[in-house]
Order: sequence, then C-alpha cells, then structure tokens
Amino acid sequence: MTTPNPNFRPTNLFWPLPLRTHILATVKGAERREAVERYLDGDGPSEVPTELVSPALSEEARKHLGSLHPSLMGGEYLPDHAEGELEVARVTLASTMQDVVSIYARRDEAGIAYRVVDEYEGDTLTGNNGRVAPGPLSLRELTDVLLDAWDLFGVLEMNFSEGGDECCMDFFHGSSAFYPDFGAYLEGRVRDRLQDQAE
Repeated sequence: MTTPNPNFRPTNLFWPLPLRTHILATVKGAERREAVERYLDGDGPSEVPTELVSPALSEEARKHLGSLHPSLMGGEYLPDHAEGELEVARVTLASTMQDVVSIYARRDEAGIAYRVVDEYEGDTLTGNNGRVAPGPLSLRELTDVLLDAWDLFGVLEMNFSEGGDECCMDFFHGSSAFYPDFGAYLEGRVRDRLQDQAE
C-alpha cells in the first residue's frame, strides 16, 4: 500500500463528471451508496434501481428503513444538497445508527465553498464548519476542514476511553469519490494522534 500524498488535489469537483463519481457524490444513504457501488462494479443486475440512486429518500422511506434496522438510516438524515452542491468526502461511524459526517462543496464567487455537515442539524460539530478556497483543496487541507469542524478524536475517546486502538480504528471509515486516499490519510492522522498520546 502506498503512502497517501497529502498534497494531492483533484483537478475537478464539478460537472462534467463521470457517472459513477456523480452518483456517489450525491447519494446520501451509507447502505444505499454501498449497494450502488456493488451495482456499478458489476456485482448486481445491469440496471441500478431508481430508488437507490435518488439523492434523498422520502420521510416515509427513511422511517421504513429505520424500522428494519437503525444502521440503514446512516447518512439518510444529512442535509439536502444546495443547488450545484455535492459531497466531496465523508466519515461513516460504526455506531448503532451508522452516523455520517460529510463535507459538501459548491461553486462560489470566490472559488469553492466547503461546508461540513452532520445528521443532527450541526449538533455534533464543534468548530468552524466552512471554508472558501480558490480551487479544490489538497487532501491535507480537506482533512483539516473536517477535523476543525468535527472532533473525531473526541468521538473516538468517548467511545474507547478504556483504550483499544485497533477497535478505535475500526469505528470509523473515510471515503471520497474525489480523493481516493482520503480514508487512508484520515486513519494515518488518527494513528499519529494516538501515538502522540501514548508517548
């Protein structure tokens, strides 16, 4: 496995995008997104059901999913995208409800406006949740935006106060349709923090 390049930055975040990237950047539900990926990877029928690729579900559909299992609601309660906005990266937690924190981006007069969102109307965010940049952020800068807005380290400490670093690492998963190494880079940042605390 290669070491993630913190200076990597995508050349384009907006249209025109490959169909796969567009779909994965707009579907909010964590389980639905995984199902779509399986379809797109050829592990399902040739046609993806329309319900799976819908960016958001109706309230009735969300309640139905939640009645089947709480984890099926993961990501479904993220805020709707503003016009022209899409998801750049996300962190999915292995919590009961599979909570998701996401970074959205849209074009802005000054470049690109980024915002960090959660499924609780911002209640889990602790810092500045927005940034405007002249162009796409580097992997390091994008991760800084996330960690400045949301205390992932605090979430991990709260859930793993007795230690258990490897369990801690299994509790979150970073992913991005634009930054292939986002998950690995975020894991590296967490490991560095854990090592600093141990010294």
